[in-house]
Amino acid sequence: MKWKWRLKLNWNWKLNWFYNWKTFYKINALVLVLVVFMLSLSFMGYYYYNQAKVAMNDAFSNAQISVKLINDANANMRMMRSVNIELILAPLETSKKQNLLIQAAVLKGLTNEALNNYSPLAKEPFEVAKLAKVRDALQKYSDEWQQVVSIMDSGNKEGAYVYFSNNATKDLDEINTLLSELVDFSTQKAKSTILREILNSVRIGKLLLEFPLAVAVLAFMIGALVARAIAKPLQIMLANVQELADGNLRVTKIKANSKDEVGQLAQAFNLMMDSLLGLVRQVSESSTNVAASAQQLLDITEQGSKASGQITVAVAEVADGTEKQAGAVSETVAAIEQINANIQIIAEAGQRVTALTTKTAITTEKGQRALSQAVEQMANISRGTQVVKGTITSLADSSEQIADIARLITGITEQTNLLALNAAIEAARAGEHGRGFSVVAEEVRKLAEKAKVATGQITALVVVNKDNIAHAIVAMDAEEVHVNDGIKVVNTVGYGLNDILNMVNEVSGQVGGIASSIQQMAGGSQQIVSGVQHIGAVSQVTANQAADASAGIEEFTATIDQINLSCQSLTDLAQDLQAEVSNFRI
Repeated sequence: MKWKWRLKLNWNWKLNWFYNWKTFYKINALVLVLVVFMLSLSFMGYYYYNQAKVAMNDAFSNAQISVKLINDANANMRMMRSVNIELILAPLETSKKQNLLIQAAVLKGLTNEALNNYSPLAKEPFEVAKLAKVRDALQKYSDEWQQVVSIMDSGNKEGAYVYFSNNATKDLDEINTLLSELVDFSTQKAKSTILREILNSVRIGKLLLEFPLAVAVLAFMIGALVARAIAKPLQIMLANVQELADGNLRVTKIKANSKDEVGQLAQAFNLMMDSLLGLVRQVSESSTNVAASAQQLLDITEQGSKASGQITVAVAEVADGTEKQAGAVSETVAAIEQINANIQIIAEAGQRVTALTTKTAITTEKGQRALSQAVEQMANISRGTQVVKGTITSLADSSEQIADIARLITGITEQTNLLALNAAIEAARAGEHGRGFSVVAEEVRKLAEKAKVATGQITALVVVNKDNIAHAIVAMDAEEVHVNDGIKVVNTVGYGLNDILNMVNEVSGQVGGIASSIQQMAGGSQQIVSGVQHIGAVSQVTANQAADASAGIEEFTATIDQINLSCQSLTDLAQDLQAEVSNFRI
């Protein structure tokens, strides 16, 4: 199994160059291989057919020519033998003898011509050797014949015949034997050539039968390889696309080892899977962040609503304190007017001091009691002023908290707007699948803009409220100063009344001091009236500012309620988005 795995790995590694080809080149390569093999088959068939044809033609031609030339030479030699025997044995005339000699010479020339024509065809060593022997025997025969002619010319025909029979005949027999062997060799050579070409034809037939089968098998293997290289990645990609259609983003990436169109498509599919997976994760994280931000914003708005309720209660308390302060101021004015009336009475009765000492003492005691009441009222006014000041300070702190909350809401709305913008961009990248996300992001952005506008209004109201509270604090500080001055004046009046009592007890000699004290009391009472009236005016201003603050808080509460509704809607949208994203398995 390990050996098979290594072989498969090595085979795949060797075919990487083929997998990296474009599909166009793969198909053309298959066609080119088929064309090359077919052309090779045609060329081989034509080549071997032509070779067989040429060989057989050469065999027949050479064999026929060789046999003809040898037979011609053999026939000429036989005829020349007959002519020579006739010259030796027959009684011939001179003319006849001369003709036979000429005929013998012609036959010899024809024999040499035939042998010369056969010589280029004698390519085999056997033929060359035999031809050389034929030539030697022919030359030897020529020499022997010349000897025979010499003997004949001497008139010894019997000796010439005996010599011819004993010597020349052997040469002629040898020549005939050699020529017969050459004829047999040429015939056998032609038969061998024909047999060889027949065997070649058989081999060519087998080759022409087996080679197309091999080409067909090879073409089938290459076609299967090309089909597998194209179809297998497409099948894997189709299965992954079906998984993606079912919402499964955990599919295995396609191994894109090739560089052809299928490999490039697989790489693009893997990139699309990564992008889609990142988009879904980012949308999921964004929806979670939006939900958390919406919940945080909802909590903040609830805190703001509670804070606005506390501010409303505080402003109501300020209003109640202001009303009480106004009542106390009215009572103080009445008391001071009474004091002023008593002082006038004392002034009128100053001339009757001696006679009315007892009555003056009683009146002085009443004045002390009235002054004590005035001191208590002034102390109440001072305490009320401190309470109002503390309440306004708390109101200022609450306004600062409202401003902080408004700034926090503004930051959240800006972050929500940025998240909505990012969600819209990612939805636009997702195309048709992200259209729902784009609508949700647009609604989130609108709600964030409304929240931002409302927060701006709250901030503006808080700024106005802070200015009014600052003015109120300044006014309360001034009122506190005036109240303290009034207390000092009333204390001075108390001291004066004590002096009156002493002077009443010492009636004699202190009427002038009483008159002076009465004048001081009159001036102090006038200052008290002015201070109390100023406190009344400040109390009225405080009441008006408290009313304005209450109206602003009511508007702020309404805005907080609207933000609360928007946050609730944003939370619902984020939950819907999370539900949609949960359909994807990542």
